[in-house]
Amino acid sequence: LTAVAALLVVAVAGVTAGRLSARHTPALRAVRSGQITRADGSVAGTIRLVDRPRPLALITIDAPRPFDVRVSCSLVKPDWTATTVGSWVYADVEHGVWSVGIDPSLLTAVRMNLLDPNGSILATAQITSAA
Repeated sequence: LTAVAALLVVAVAGVTAGRLSARHTPALRAVRSGQITRADGSVAGTIRLVDRPRPLALITIDAPRPFDVRVSCSLVKPDWTATTVGSWVYADVEHGVWSVGIDPSLLTAVRMNLLDPNGSILATAQITSAA
């Protein structure tokens, strides 16, 4: 009986701790987003600019295509200044998600470009206010 009671206490404590941590985990909040379109016009995924819990660019690739080059991600602000925020290889996104912390000033970006090592645009997204 003591073992059963101890197991019950542990189970209840685990459920309670899970609920408390879920309540105190800040939710991601996208302030701007856009659909990523490849150079051939096909839809590749989405970008979301998230302001909390900390500023980041969250990119989902719906159907990653194998590639053997490093892809750079550049965010373009309304004044058309571009900032490269990171890069990846296929293995980094083969499961569909890539994110990078960004400077808060980049939360106003209006465009994202995905570039090959030569600077050619592989895909792009117009970024607007999130719905």
